[in-house]
Amino acid sequence: MDAINARFQEMQPGLYGDHAPVSERIRWHSVYDTDDKSMRVKAFSEQLDMEHAGQYAVQKFMVGGKGAVVFNVNYPVPMAEGTGRFLWAPYFSLKKTGDATLEKTVYEYNPLTQFVVLFVMPSQDLMSVDIWMMEAIFGLPTTVQPHVRRKVREWDQMMEHFPR
Repeated sequence: MDAINARFQEMQPGLYGDHAPVSERIRWHSVYDTDDKSMRVKAFSEQLDMEHAGQYAVQKFMVGGKGAVVFNVNYPVPMAEGTGRFLWAPYFSLKKTGDATLEKTVYEYNPLTQFVVLFVMPSQDLMSVDIWMMEAIFGLPTTVQPHVRRKVREWDQMMEHFPR
């Protein structure tokens, strides 16, 4: 397992564990809060290449559907060959958290104009997580828009068969 996946594994008990109700496992914060944790997340987010993260989100959507770019903020942004390496959490995986806010946001975002970013801070015992969510807005190149639009239609048609 590489370092990227190890960082994701660290978040899993808090995100998906059955040891506690979702309200005890997942604590939501605003990226506009001014407490120490939120300021740490803000500083982390300012180091990101959001354009690159958006490109990654579109690529992942095109091959696997909706999801979110996820960062474990206990570690610096992982780099490979001068660019950030990201984690992708697919919609159906995030749905398993049982968190209605997370599910709804990822289900409803529009991949033509935005992507979802989750900043996750696991607790010391890894049994819960603090989450800050951002819906980043971006513009797709006109050459890519028809392909993404087609994939959005396919996604919507597929989701008609799955209860929310």
